[in-house]
Amino acid sequence: MIRLSLVVVSLFILMFKSNGQVIENEPKGSLETFTYPLFLGHEQHSSMTFKYGINESLEVELQGFYDTYLMENRVRSALIFRQYLTKRLHVLFGGEAEIRLQNATFPLKNAERFSLISGFGYDVDENFLLEVKSNSQIGKSTIGAFGESFIPTPQLFTLGGKIKF
Repeated sequence: MIRLSLVVVSLFILMFKSNGQVIENEPKGSLETFTYPLFLGHEQHSSMTFKYGINESLEVELQGFYDTYLMENRVRSALIFRQYLTKRLHVLFGGEAEIRLQNATFPLKNAERFSLISGFGYDVDENFLLEVKSNSQIGKSTIGAFGESFIPTPQLFTLGGKIKF
């Protein structure tokens, strides 16, 4: 836990001390939304991402997710800062909160989950991004990462990508 804290603090300091590189021809802000159709169990999944460039090398991103399931509904939000160290390489740091909403059929226990997010990414080209993230739970919760209740996940590593069309 001490090593994780040192890594998180180091990334945070690096983000605000680094001069970074200029992000060229990027819009100041953008909004993306997405929703899945209703499934057989009347599940619905929605997400939104708002990005804003604070300066030439620092970007803030607000993510929001709403998921309905048979047994419960969930709301998840994340606030992530990205500091570009070069034209393509960046570090990221932020926090996430997930809340289970009451369902009349199933009582709630430990209805929230809070975590720290850290990692780094690389813009392969203007239409393809790769990121490695660590999602570390703060405190105790029965909600695992990405809404998994049956297998609590206090620490999660993900490798993700994004393709722009």
